[in-house]
Order: sequence, then C-alpha cells, then structure tokens
Amino acid sequence: MKSTGTHSGSGVHSSGARLRDSPRNGWIFPAVALVLFLLLATAAYRTNQPYFGWDLAVSQAVQGISWFGLESLLRVVCLADNDLFQAALLVAGIGLVLAARRAWREAAILVGVAVVGQALCTLSGELVGRPRPSTELIQLRIDPKEIEGFPSFPSGHTVHYTVFFGFLWFLALTKVKPPALSWALVGVLGGLVLLVGPARVYLGAHWSSDVMGGYLLGGAVLAAGVNLYRRWSSRSGPRESGGADHQGAPGP
Repeated sequence: MKSTGTHSGSGVHSSGARLRDSPRNGWIFPAVALVLFLLLATAAYRTNQPYFGWDLAVSQAVQGISWFGLESLLRVVCLADNDLFQAALLVAGIGLVLAARRAWREAAILVGVAVVGQALCTLSGELVGRPRPSTELIQLRIDPKEIEGFPSFPSGHTVHYTVFFGFLWFLALTKVKPPALSWALVGVLGGLVLLVGPARVYLGAHWSSDVMGGYLLGGAVLAAGVNLYRRWSSRSGPRESGGADHQGAPGP
C-alpha cells in the first residue's frame, strides 16, 4: 500500500511538472496581452474622439505634478528612443556586445524582439491612425518635431522600452553575476520600462491609453521572446549558450 501511495504521489508530481512545462503555458501571457491590445486598439479606432474621456483627466492630473527636476528626469528617461536611427544603433550595439561575448541566442532574441516590436507598433499605428494630443487640451513639453508625422496609438517609446530594456532586464536578472551588479542593472532597466509610459504622458506626447497599448503590445512581444529564448536554451544545452553563463553577464 505504501508503495502504491508513493507511486501515486510521484505520478501527481510528474503530472504537475508536465503541466507547468507544457509548451502551451508559455504562450498564455503573450496571447492574453495581445488580445487586450487588440481590444484597446479597436476601441481607439472606433471612438468618435481622438482620445477617451479618461485620457484627458489622466493627462491633466499627471501634468499637474510639479516636483523639482521631474521634467528633466523624464526627458532623460525618453532619450533612448527619441530618434529611430539612434534607437537602431543602440539595439545593434548591444547586440554586437552580446555576440562578442558569444551570447548568440541572447543577441538574436534581443534584436528579434526589438524588430518585431517596432514593426507591430508601426503597423498598428497606421491602422488605428489616432492623432497626437492637441496642444489646446494639454501642454506639449517636447519639441513638436520629435512627434511630427507619427501616430499616437500605441506609444512607440513604451513598446520599444518594454521589449528592448525588458529583455535586458530579464538577462540581468537571470545571467548577470555578481548579485550586486545584477540587482543594480535590474533596478535601472526596470525603472526605465516603468517610467517611460508616465513620462510620455507628462511630456504631452501621448494619451494614457496610448501608453497602455504600448505596454500591452510590448509585453506580448517580450513574453513571447522570453518564451522562445527559454525553449531554445533548453533544447540547445548550456554549451551552445556561448559561454555567457560561465563568463558572467551578457549584460548591457
């Protein structure tokens, strides 16, 4: 009887492990985030106004904050994607650094999520066609040339920061040693991702729903990239990870 109980417990444990490791589980979050993004994009497309009613209230509340140095800080936060060419150079540069450290998988996924995120952001922006916030309603605290010709939904900065700095955050959390350096990078990279959305609203470049769409789309692409990376790593084995696990961080 004891033997049967042991085998039964073992079977339950094995079944639970198989359930957790099921290939379908890794796609739940990307799928949910993508569905929510599509619903929000559809609502933004079908609304009679170029913003939701709560967008204006959120923008006015956020722009009403007047802490010392806040505007300068948020301007700095947004620098990594103020120019498409500059952003592409940063992605390529970090990718080359990872490749030089023989972290081939990390470099491939990083560049991949950045490219896919940008492509989906551009496509959805053209389809929704939402104009930028009007200066009659909010304060524009950046050079108008920075946003001229670009649609408002979703926020490109938010998408890019979520996929790019988000994947670097994942690498810093899982690959970087020693722990002190790992947590320092996790704090900086996570801070960039969390701050860029509110920064775009504060600076008048986007509505809050644009930012929400950016986080949803970027989160879907990032989660899919992390899932692919984990499965690629588990199939290839540690030797093909380019020595990144053994030689310290493939960090930024």
